[in-house]
Amino acid sequence: MSYERRIASQGLKPLDGFRPEPAGDREAGSMIRAAGPAGEDKRGHKSLDQAMHHLLELRTRSETARYSDAGTIQTGEYSVYTLRADGTLDIVLEKPPAPPEIQRLSDGTYRHRAWRVTALVFSASDSTVTWPSNVKWGRVGYELSGDPATLSEMPGPPENPRPAGTADLFELVYFERTGEWWANVVAAGVESSDPLNPDEDPNAPDQTPEDPGDEGTDPSETPDHSYTDPVTGDPLTPVQPPATDGEILALHSGAISRTNDGGHTWRRLSSPDSPYNFSTLKGQGTLVSTVSGKALFSSNLINFTELAFPTEYFSEITLENGDFESGDLTGWNVTEGSDPLVLDTVSPAQRGGTYYLASDQESADSAFSVEQSVSVPSESNTIQVSADVLAESGLARIEFLRASVLPSLNSEADWSGSIISGYATAQDGSSLDLEVESGGMDGIGQNGNGGQKTVALKYQNGDLYDRPWILVLRDIDAHETVTFDAEDFVELRKMDGSDAFANVGTFAIVGANSENNDCGVVLKNGRVTLELDLLLSAVDFSSSPVLAEFFNESGPSRETITSTTWGTNDWARRSVSANLEGNFEDLVVRLSGDGSESVVYFDNVSAGVYSSRDETVSVVARDLINRQHFVATASSIHVVKNGVSDYIAPIPFKPLFMAVHAGNVVIADTQKIGISANAGLSFSVVEKPGVAQVLANPSPIAVLQNGEIYNVETDATLSLLREAAPDTSLSWGAKRQVWYSLADGPGLVKAREWDSPESHSQMPRSATAGDTAGDRRVLALDSGDLMGWVPISRDLFHFDASSDSWKISIPLKEAIHDIQEVK
Repeated sequence: MSYERRIASQGLKPLDGFRPEPAGDREAGSMIRAAGPAGEDKRGHKSLDQAMHHLLELRTRSETARYSDAGTIQTGEYSVYTLRADGTLDIVLEKPPAPPEIQRLSDGTYRHRAWRVTALVFSASDSTVTWPSNVKWGRVGYELSGDPATLSEMPGPPENPRPAGTADLFELVYFERTGEWWANVVAAGVESSDPLNPDEDPNAPDQTPEDPGDEGTDPSETPDHSYTDPVTGDPLTPVQPPATDGEILALHSGAISRTNDGGHTWRRLSSPDSPYNFSTLKGQGTLVSTVSGKALFSSNLINFTELAFPTEYFSEITLENGDFESGDLTGWNVTEGSDPLVLDTVSPAQRGGTYYLASDQESADSAFSVEQSVSVPSESNTIQVSADVLAESGLARIEFLRASVLPSLNSEADWSGSIISGYATAQDGSSLDLEVESGGMDGIGQNGNGGQKTVALKYQNGDLYDRPWILVLRDIDAHETVTFDAEDFVELRKMDGSDAFANVGTFAIVGANSENNDCGVVLKNGRVTLELDLLLSAVDFSSSPVLAEFFNESGPSRETITSTTWGTNDWARRSVSANLEGNFEDLVVRLSGDGSESVVYFDNVSAGVYSSRDETVSVVARDLINRQHFVATASSIHVVKNGVSDYIAPIPFKPLFMAVHAGNVVIADTQKIGISANAGLSFSVVEKPGVAQVLANPSPIAVLQNGEIYNVETDATLSLLREAAPDTSLSWGAKRQVWYSLADGPGLVKAREWDSPESHSQMPRSATAGDTAGDRRVLALDSGDLMGWVPISRDLFHFDASSDSWKISIPLKEAIHDIQEVK
């Protein structure tokens, strides 16, 4: 192809006075520049097998960027990266690809290149960002320090943690000649939008073209209701409001109407279906809650993303000296065996600190158990215990135990057939039956009736009692034996309160040297299989009250609700978890070294609980001061900034209303009000039936259905501000610093001081809607103008200051759920 045709095919024009040499007149692979043949040129990128010309290289200032949340920068593929850190982010700088064979020089070597990469790292939450150790850092910036003040460089990388919602911009260069990465920080800690929820792209094409006649501009459009002048009674027709400043959003079901000129023209955009309420902030997007319990966020009013509120979460339980860095057993009690040691030895290797717990190898019996009591939140579902464990010999055991409140045995049990009805009473008062499931009880109590028996303790609805319980064995003689499955057995006690039988094995209870011994056996759960050997005289399934008293006086038994053992000569992180089943009393973490010659080690012991919340979204609100959204679910409150939600704390009840202003958060349902002065961390609650509206800007206010308006104090006391008409709704006018209250249809009142309200011009009247209490709303705009509407209709009103009267605006396309000004 000729030079002219090749250039034309690329949409270019030939350069004046320039023609390439014929291919046969130059060496293959040589470069062509404006001055003529270049010979062997060490410029270029991937290949020398091309003709290049400085003036023909088309360059652009735009570069394709790759987004990643994994932290890997692949130098040979992209030159710009956007990385997202959520908690932690490990940066990986991959080595660039080798030059292709075609770029081999005449001496067999390759050209050495420098690869330049720009990386923007956004912190979605308070993040720890780590970089490879071989990066050579330049400066982050300069700081003034000392007296007299001196200007000194701040080295990179930026210190951790990085603040949530900020981004750092890095310039990275890799030099092939030295094999080094060099880095500078161009900008650090700059507020930025989340890559997952970016700001609206100003270069993106509009979803629908701007059309002044699209909505709210056709005077012939008929409102949902007919209206008349409140003074003359003459019929009114819609008129287009004058253009003013102010961006306003009207929420519909499945759409949002948006105006940038104070309601003069509107544009329809899509939105989630079935909205409940919404919150909009300039620069922080729009958040819509739905009647189905979702919260959907959009930064551009085009694409909505559902926010995730995990229903299960994990929280640490405080353990004292869980890493043994006190250098002793502070916080731990030795309950069995010889005292273990807290060592600072280097063999085995330490696990991130100076000390760990270890068996006393000089003790004749190095087995041990240490315990520590812990407290857990009452809403917890599952407990988890973790530790670094090593066992050179014997077994290392981690356990989580709780108090076992044993059922009370009734003094007399009515034996009938295979069920003893009412054998015991559980702690919650439930009656428990003892049922013989196999083996039969015929002949029990008579000599010669041994064999295997399976019995079960059950609730009277047939469910198995799944907690520890007591079985009484009476008159065990020296020649008799009762054997239990080891998984069923917990402990054995003599009936007279003395020590347990000395010759009790793991599996078997053997009669003592003397005759007629009585004992109580604590079993792990409701079903047990026992083997009666030789001539057992009697197994009695009744007891006197002294049995329960004996166990109560000796303190509650403990049951292991979860455990694990480790017998490998390597450090390992071991965890066990179990359901708490609503028992939160006397919880204990136990560490044990099993075996008379056990050599075990423990370190970094931690415990935590998994809990569940009902995170069905109830209501959303905005904080104009701190520029963030709030979400209240059925059980907790969250803050949303840059499109990312963060859990704050539980709330005392599921709210229907919410308002936020700086540290003041007000929530309410129809019967009570909750007030927080610490941004939702804790709430005080006051009972107040009939709540219909709450506001927090400029101060916390509650409005009742009967028209009473209260100031909500931070200690949750209420002070009556005004007794207005029933079904009053309020709006704060920041421009004029007055409250506007609307009730009884078109009647509007304004007040700077609550004890001196003034009548305002009435809205248009209607025979079909808008004249009954609660049927209208008013919005005071920052421009000083007023906008009114009839909920769940398309009708709008605007106040014409020049005539001191209200006019009917041209209705919107769809029924209005709510209206907010974007601030």
